[in-house]
Parts: sequence; C-alpha cells; structure tokens
Amino acid sequence: MTRVLGALKLVRPWQWLVLFIVFGGGAGATYGTYQFVVGGEGEALAQDQQLIPVQRDDLVTSISINGSLAFPNTETAAFETQGAVGELTVAEGQVVTAGQPLARLDDDTVASLEEALARARVDVSAAAESLTDAMTPHSQLELDQAVAKVTNANEAVRVAEEKLLDLLQTTEHQLATAESAVADAVLKISTIEDDIASLTSHDLREVDDLMFQIQTAQVALENARRDQLLTEQEWADKIDDATEDVDAAVEDYRLPFERWLGILPEDVDGTMSPEDLLARWGADLDALFDRSAMDLSLPSPPLIDDPATAWNEHTVYAFAHLSPYDIRTECEEPPTEANVFCIADELSDAWENVVDARSALRDLETPAASALSKAEDAVAKAEESLSDTRDKLSDLLEPPDALALDSKQKELAAARTALAEAEADLAALLERQAWAQVLGLDDLRPGSGRGIDTTLFTEEVSESLRTDLVSAQMDVEDAVLALREAEEARESIAGPPDPLLVALREAELATARAAAETAEERLEGVILASPIDGVVTDVAVEVGDAVSRNTVVATVVDPSAIEMNGAVDEIDVLYVQAGALANVIMDALPGQILTGAVSYVATEAVSQQGVVTYEVGIRVEAPPGVELRSGLTAVAELVLRSEPDVLLVPLQALRGSFTQPTVLVSEDGVLRERVVTTGSSDDFWVVVDGGLSEGELIVMEGVGGSSEFGFAGFRAFGGPGLRPLGIGRGGP
Repeated sequence: MTRVLGALKLVRPWQWLVLFIVFGGGAGATYGTYQFVVGGEGEALAQDQQLIPVQRDDLVTSISINGSLAFPNTETAAFETQGAVGELTVAEGQVVTAGQPLARLDDDTVASLEEALARARVDVSAAAESLTDAMTPHSQLELDQAVAKVTNANEAVRVAEEKLLDLLQTTEHQLATAESAVADAVLKISTIEDDIASLTSHDLREVDDLMFQIQTAQVALENARRDQLLTEQEWADKIDDATEDVDAAVEDYRLPFERWLGILPEDVDGTMSPEDLLARWGADLDALFDRSAMDLSLPSPPLIDDPATAWNEHTVYAFAHLSPYDIRTECEEPPTEANVFCIADELSDAWENVVDARSALRDLETPAASALSKAEDAVAKAEESLSDTRDKLSDLLEPPDALALDSKQKELAAARTALAEAEADLAALLERQAWAQVLGLDDLRPGSGRGIDTTLFTEEVSESLRTDLVSAQMDVEDAVLALREAEEARESIAGPPDPLLVALREAELATARAAAETAEERLEGVILASPIDGVVTDVAVEVGDAVSRNTVVATVVDPSAIEMNGAVDEIDVLYVQAGALANVIMDALPGQILTGAVSYVATEAVSQQGVVTYEVGIRVEAPPGVELRSGLTAVAELVLRSEPDVLLVPLQALRGSFTQPTVLVSEDGVLRERVVTTGSSDDFWVVVDGGLSEGELIVMEGVGGSSEFGFAGFRAFGGPGLRPLGIGRGGP
C-alpha cells in the first residue's frame, strides 16, 4: 500500500481531473441517443459518452522498477604469492583506508622471496654480459683468418681455370708428334703383315677383309650403343614432358575447388573425379550455392569456418550471397554471357584435362618400350656380328706355326691398337684445337672466374672431351662458389654484429628484468593492503593458515555508495539509458522520495518461464543522517521519455482504424467524425499531430462504452507500450 501511495503522489493535478471525468462519465452518464446521420450531418451524444476539451500539456512516460539495495563497491583482498599468514592487523567491523595493512606473510615466505629476487638479479647480470658479447662477436684474429681464406680461394680459382685451359690448348709440336706416331704405327702394321704373310699360305686379302670386317663391326657396335643411349634419353625426355603435363593438369584441376569452395590444393586428391571428391566430403553444390535456400539459413556470414567441413563457409557465403555474378552449379549449354559461371562444368572440364594428360602419358609408354627394345636388339646383333667375325678370322689363321704366327698376330694387334691410340690422340688434339676456337679461349684469362660455356657443346663433341671439360668447368664453378662464401664470411665478420642474435640477447635481458621486477613485486606483496576505503566485513583466515594467490583473506565494503538492483522487461529496456534520473521510495523510509540515477543496464537478458528481463542498477543517494543497509527493498520510478507542450487526447476518444484513426468533434453542437494524425502514446494519452486544435470539444467513451478502435489495440499503433508517470506496472 505504501508503494501505491508513493506512486500516486507523482500524478499531476490535471491528470486527476481527467481521470475523475472518465470514471464520472461512466458512472453518472449523460442522457442522449447515439445515431449516425447519413450524408455527413453529424451525431448526437450517447448515454456513455462525454465531451472533453483538447488540451496541450507534456506527455511523460515512465516505468516502476522493484528491487533491493546492495553495496556495489565490495572488494576482496588476497596475497599475490602463496605462503603462510604471519600476522593479522585488522578485525571484522574495523574501518580501514585504501593502502592500510591488513595482514603479513610469515618470515619463511619472506626469506624465500628475497632469495628468488637475488637469483633474478644474478640472471639479469648474466643476460647483460651475453648482450655485450653479442654486440662485439669477432676478434682481430678471426678477421685475419677470414681474409686469408679469401686469398686462398682466389688462388684456387686461378688453378682450376689453368687446368681447364690445359685441356684445350694445343701446340704445333704436339700435332707433329701425334702425326708422326700415326705414320710409325701404319709402317709397323705393314711390316708385321708382311711377316705374317711369309708364315702362312693363307690369302692375306681374306685376312685383311676379315680384319676390316672386325673394325667395321666394332664401329657398328659403338654406334649401336650410342644410338641406344640417345634413344633412352629421347624417350626419357618425352616421358618427363608428359609427366609434367599430368602434374600441370592436376594443379589446374585443384584450382576450381580452391576458387569456389575455399579448399586448399593439397586437400584435393588429383586421382579422384569431382563427383567422388564431393561425395567423400559430403558437399552438395546445389545446396551450397542455392541462393534462395542460403538466404533463409544464413542471413549473415558465419563467424568462423566450420572445421568439420572440407569447404570454407566464408568463401561459399561470399559467392552465394555477395557475388554480383550469376553462379550456377550446372549449365545445359555453355554460357554466352561474361557474368555466368558454371561450377560443376568447370570441375568436369578440369577433370577431363587430367584424364587426357594421363592417357597421353600411357600412350607414350608403349612406343618408348618398343624403341628401347629395338635399340637393345641392335646392340646385341652388333656384338654377335663382331664375335662371329673374330671367330672366322681365328679359324682362317690356324694352324701353321702356331707360336710364331701367334706372336706376329699379337704384334699386329698391338700395332693396330697403337695406331688406333695414335689416331685417337691426333683426333683429340685436332678436336681440342677446334673447340678452343668455338669456346673463345683467346679471351679467357686465369683468375677471371668465368670458365667456359658448356651449353655451346653439340653432339659432335666426343664423350671423353665433354666429360673432361665439364668436370674441369665444375671445378672452376666450385672454386668460384667457395670464393664467394669466403668473401661473405669476411664481410659478415668485418660488418656489424648479427641483429638476430643481438635481438635474442636483448629479449633474454628483458625477460630477466621482467622476472626480477616480478620477484620484487612478490616481495613487496608480503604485506596485504586494503584495496579501498571502507569497513572490513569478513576476515577469512587466521595466523598460520596457508594461503595461495586465490585465497581471500579479507572482504572490504565501501558503505558510502549503494545501489538498487532491479530488472526491466524487454519492452522497456531500449528506453533505459545509463545516467537517467529516478525517484526511489522504500518501505523503510515511508513518505520519503530518494534521488537516484541509472548506473548500468545489462547487455544480456535473463529468461524465466518465457519472461525476458534485463538487470538494471540505480545508484541511490542516502538522505542525511541515514545509513542505508544492503537488502532493503525499494521501488524506483524511472522517466523513459518526455514530449513537452503537445496536444493530448484520451485513448478512449479514438475511433476508426489503426491506419486511419478518427475522433468525434462537436461543431456548433453537432458531432462530426474527423480524421486525425496520432503520435506517441502512454496507454492512456495520445499525442495528436494533426486534425485537431487546442480547446476543441471531442467525445470520449465512458468506461463501460464501446469503441471501434479499442484501448488495448492502440498500444500497438501509437507507441512501444509506455506507461504514464506514476501509473506503471512496476518491475518483475
């Protein structure tokens, strides 16, 4: 009853007058009949109707909030380190100030913290020394050694290039000697052949013919082996190219999955078709990119990518909802417009390219095997032909004077070998002389680090010369690389210290200093101080108790600030703002109205049995000489909105419909229906923005009367459910 009386005190006098007229008109009623006049001639007052003037006043809407008082500034005090309580300096009910000692840890804990601080300071000193060493990393001896390595590397480059030049340089004396060796070998062979002719009656022409056949067979065998190597290289290159085409097609196949679904290339199995991959992932393209379906299920982009799905929800959402293009899963015909994309067709085309590339690779493997088999057969036939010819010669030369003939034949073979070697030596000299001109050795100087360009070699260069020159060139390149590494090492030693190492040492020093500061703070924290000014309401430990960082030692309450905690429903919460003023009444202080202000409004709702509310805090100012206590019940009247100096009519005066409200206006004693424009409402009064003037008389339905418009219906039409000042429903 006290709360109701306190709320009624806030109702304005003119509002009392109107309420009296409303209820008096329904009880006393006036006489008359109610009829409609055809053609707009007006209406007469019915028994339950009353004429009232249109008034101009303020429309003030408010709500009542029920709650209880509590102290918002309550702090708990706990040590920053674990230990045992050595001393308590306060008791429950004692008034304390911020920073006043409440308790102290025991001497053993203090000694342990002092030791930890000393160790931390030692670590800081060691880290500072390491930083100094990092900033001056190299001595003069290390610098001299680096310079010596550069000098040695330069000499190694010069030596390697001299060896390379020696392989290609030829002199007139070398050529003359080689030609003389060839001539001597030819003469010696002729002499030996004459000796053999004298030892045997065999036809020397036939012997010569067989010897020529043997030489021809040897050349054919070498050619067959060389052709075998070339065939192997040729088909190996073709197979490598086809393999690279397969790899490129697989990479292109993975791109559409990354573009449309956000799937990483490494997660796409290039051996599976699009249908198999989508089935394995459980991905339905029609469902993922169906814009109508997605608009209903995803009105806003997902906050995170779902790790349970192979695709990226953000990528799919962007294409399905944000893309300006026409994105389809399948197209019956290839699209002709530039802004139309068919995902499934793109995946199928990329997969067909992979299948074609793999088919091309398989088509190469069969002719490759056939060509290699033919080359092997050619080598085998050449070896068989050489063996058969040698057997024929052996049969022809036997048996006369086997020992002498054998000796001469060996001499002949040795002479022919010597001839072949002499011819090979002469050919090698001539080849080197020719390649020296091609490679431009006239411009090459030892120590330049340039060497020769091995890419200029053609198939005409002999294998032995190619091998020797490539090996010598690699030695030059290795020596040049070693020289560069030595120069870089010298520059790194002669240059500034390693910034990464310095940064590491600086970080270690910062870490050590931070640890020392933490140790100092823990040592300073052996004395527990009051966090605020207030009263100690609880001491939770005794001397000797073990405490940790989370152990509450004491609770301090600031009694100078007190709040009322209540709740408002979801209809009103958007109109409650922090700082809004409120009038507070309490059963403990009958007849007194306290001043308050909203201190906070909760951002999260509380739902109980389908009723949604939001917590609200109101800071209350205690009257002089009164000490408010936690738990006292209170009611706060909070003004939500105020519209000053507006035309007001009672809600019971409205007729018509929601879209076209009307009122009955008395014009020269005749009632006429007039369309009006309405604004805000507080469930009793309605603001009229147009259609009426101040002082005009309008008809208001009595309490027992009926209205086409209806009191309850106007709440949805005119406003958000606000209540008049002093007549609110109160909090939950």
